[in-house]
Amino acid sequence: MIKTDTSKERLIVELELLRRRIAELEERDAERRRVGEVIRKEKKLAEVYLNIAGVMLATVNADENITLINKKGYEILGYKEGELIGRNWFDALVPQRVRDEVRGVFHELMARNIEPVEYYENPLLTKDGEERLIAFHNTIIKGPNGQIGGVLFSAEDITERKQAEERIKHAAEEWRATFDSITDLVSIRDKDFRLVRVNKAYADAFKMKPKELIGKTCYEIVHGTKQPCPDCPH
Repeated sequence: MIKTDTSKERLIVELELLRRRIAELEERDAERRRVGEVIRKEKKLAEVYLNIAGVMLATVNADENITLINKKGYEILGYKEGELIGRNWFDALVPQRVRDEVRGVFHELMARNIEPVEYYENPLLTKDGEERLIAFHNTIIKGPNGQIGGVLFSAEDITERKQAEERIKHAAEEWRATFDSITDLVSIRDKDFRLVRVNKAYADAFKMKPKELIGKTCYEIVHGTKQPCPDCPH
C-alpha cells in the first residue's frame, strides 16, 4: 500500500488556486487599464471638441458653481483657462443690477417650478468689468435618477451685432425723419411705376396715409388713369 502525502497535495491545490486568483486579478487590472485608457481618450477628444467650438460652452451645477467652461468662453470673458472653475456663476459673471433676478430664475428652474427657456439674451461681466451681451441656449443636465443637476449653456457674444443693429435702426429713423421733413412731394417708384415710398407731404396732398399709397401706381394716384402717361418724363 502506497502512502499519500496529503499536506503536499493540499499545498499544490492551494498554490494552483492562488495562481488562478493572481491571473484573474491581473486580467481585471488589465481590463481596468484598458477602460481607463478609453475614458482618457474620450475625455481628451471631448476637450478637443469643446475647445474648437466657435461658441462658449459652460456648465453650472445646482449650487451655482461653474464646473466646465471651454476655451471660447474664457476668450469672451477675458479669463485665463481654469480661472473660473469652481467659482459662483452669478457672483463672478452676472452684473449686480440683474443678478438677483437671474439667480431667482435659475433656482426656480432647479426646483422644476418653471420650464426652461431655450433661448434668451443676458449681459455678462468680463474680468475687466465690461458688460457683454450674450445670447444663451440652455439644456438641463439630469442625473441618473432624473434629478436636475445643473444647466449646460451654449452662448454667443452678440454685443457688436446688437450695436450694429442699433446704429442701423438709428440711421433709418434719421433718414425717415429727413424724408418726411421735405415739404415738396417726394416719392420713390419701381420700374413699373409703383410707389415704393412716399413722404408725408406726398400722402397729405392726396389725403391718404403713406402706407395706403405703397404698391399703387403713380399714374393711378396722380392722373387717375390705368396706363402710364405717354409723355411721362420718368
